[in-house]
Amino acid sequence: MAAQLDTLLRTLRGEWCQWCSDQARRSHMFSNPTAYAGGAVNVSAQLCALCYELPYLIRARIGGLLQVTALSIRTFRNGNSRVVVVVTDDAVYVVIRGTVFTSLKSWMVNLDFGKKQWMNGKVHAGFLQMHVQAKSFYMPIIRRQSSRDKQVLFLGHSQGGAIAYLSAVDRMRLGRVRQPVENVTFGQPRTGDRAFSRLAEKRTGGACTRVTNSRDIVVGLPSVIQGYDHFRFSFHYESGGNVVRRLQAPGAGWFNPMPSISNHSMKRYAARAQLNSGKDL
Repeated sequence: MAAQLDTLLRTLRGEWCQWCSDQARRSHMFSNPTAYAGGAVNVSAQLCALCYELPYLIRARIGGLLQVTALSIRTFRNGNSRVVVVVTDDAVYVVIRGTVFTSLKSWMVNLDFGKKQWMNGKVHAGFLQMHVQAKSFYMPIIRRQSSRDKQVLFLGHSQGGAIAYLSAVDRMRLGRVRQPVENVTFGQPRTGDRAFSRLAEKRTGGACTRVTNSRDIVVGLPSVIQGYDHFRFSFHYESGGNVVRRLQAPGAGWFNPMPSISNHSMKRYAARAQLNSGKDL
């Protein structure tokens, strides 16, 4: 009887330790999964802003942000999407341009918001198509950077943020990552349904830094009613420019009585990122 009781206690103790371990891991993954490194976010914001400039200006100004060893730029006719890949001694930056307001092709990508099955959920059809297109350009460059210590960062604003997000999740799936991966987005619209968003949170852990701006109308699109959801964790620039951490409830909507398209501009994000460049959360 004593031996049986001892066995039972050992079993319960083992289950309790496993439960505690699971809770700790879940807490780390979901309660505080991301960090805001002000300096790194500022560089990311300046790169995203530069991505909107003409290619010759990108080449002329990129040296003011990073010590570049290689630079590749591709603007696709399909969707008028642009990908800039910057290689330094210790990192590869994949920067994806957002919506070009004067481009019908760019808007057609946004309006292709029917969902397609991808991984274990559904994602925005237009963004997925642009991700596949961008991947054909940046992956050969990443493969040539064989060092396991060289970080890969996927950056983007607006539509480009959604594509960069898909690229980061894709890169980290099935444990195939050779290099450490980070993802920083600004004004990213919703990209997939709830199933995909929860998968992305688990897969990327603390690697995704989603930055939003006060009254930015785009971060609430496409709508929850259309079956879309967000990566729940974000860093939000308040009306005064101060950055704070936010957690959005699963499937929560977005509402602001005074939404602003001007607060979606990458120049506005870059200014506030620079303001908070010395802050870490």
